[in-house]
Amino acid sequence: MTPLQQELDLLKLIALCSDVTIGYKPDGKRITKQVYGKTQDEVLRKVNPIKQEVFDKGYIKDTHKVERNFKVLLMDWFNTYKVPTLKSSATEENYRIRIKLHILPAFGDLDIFMVTSERIQRFLNNKVRNNELSVDQVRRLKQLLDNFFSHKMIKNIIGDDNPMDGVVVISERDDAEENLALKSGRQSKELYCLTMTEMLLNAATFLGEPKLSKVKEFSICQRL
Repeated sequence: MTPLQQELDLLKLIALCSDVTIGYKPDGKRITKQVYGKTQDEVLRKVNPIKQEVFDKGYIKDTHKVERNFKVLLMDWFNTYKVPTLKSSATEENYRIRIKLHILPAFGDLDIFMVTSERIQRFLNNKVRNNELSVDQVRRLKQLLDNFFSHKMIKNIIGDDNPMDGVVVISERDDAEENLALKSGRQSKELYCLTMTEMLLNAATFLGEPKLSKVKEFSICQRL
């Protein structure tokens, strides 16, 4: 039997074929699954469960063939999109220093999906708490990461779940209050209330009005 005859025999057995869209690639191309049957009814019986699964679970994301290493993606984005917006070579060099000395040592070897909000928040917190950088310098690191994760190039890979959502830069004052709260076992607002209460107690004692100080203590605590 010749190859042509074999192909004709196959076409006789498989009369109908249907492509079902089950997802999309990052470049927008469809991911399809082919379904075969001898009759239209047979094809439909096979297609409907696939469509129902897509309806229930949503389209799949074909990310396994896409570059996911954080360092590769960051440098690609930086060189392709960020550098052209910078006004001077000195500014570009400052960015490269921040990336090389701070961002890449923390995240460079990770899959981009492993660079979570928690990792980023701890990273920024430690930069402030360990006095590695000033608060303003840490804000610049955060701004760089904000720009990276919000860019269309990266959103096409990670989707709408931006790990920078909710990430903040703590201030030195916030950090000091947090440390004080941890050592004393009190919340920051309780510490503020306690401090104001002590001031009122001292003033009331001087004026000989201890009962008045208790009333003010209660009113201040209720407003916090």
